[in-house]
Amino acid sequence: MSVLLALALAATVTRADLTDPSLSADPADLIEFTRVEDAAKFGWDALPGAVLSTVAEGKIGSHGLRADAGAEPQEYMGIGLRHEIDLTGAGPGDRIVLFVEQNFGSGLAINLRTAEGHAYRFFDVKQGQWTRVELDLDLASWSQDEGAQFDAWGPVEYLHIYSKGFDAAGEYMLLDGFAVFVGGEPVLVRP
Repeated sequence: MSVLLALALAATVTRADLTDPSLSADPADLIEFTRVEDAAKFGWDALPGAVLSTVAEGKIGSHGLRADAGAEPQEYMGIGLRHEIDLTGAGPGDRIVLFVEQNFGSGLAINLRTAEGHAYRFFDVKQGQWTRVELDLDLASWSQDEGAQFDAWGPVEYLHIYSKGFDAAGEYMLLDGFAVFVGGEPVLVRP
């Protein structure tokens, strides 16, 4: 089995299950912004080639973030968050949860940048419908850049959710319900 396939299978991805109270539209949902300016102040941005907006549609809550292909689309478009998320002490059982809908491909990646390097995971999503994604923060389940073999989480400086296949006019990605839990508690809350 290839490493990429094994990593994709290791990510727990299910259809939306709204029975989990930690997934309600509360301050732990880091996406519930009505204005793109407020989302940008918090740290959300579009990766090069894409345009970020807030939309009054979401899987949970009332708003989501949307990245659309811009005037000059390119490979690896997506959505990023430039806001420190302290994952010190995170491990098995701790998690990142989000909902994704997109109209391209069937897989996405999440990349977390720390002072020690990058850790990333791949996961499958259903095209054209909301998919709930839950990624365990067991560091052994994450790939790391060459030369960046850290053995414990620390502060994450920047994260991005992207796809090589998100690269053409008319393509979009919607995110909602993005939250990070360590020890059962949200690591970061929205102001």
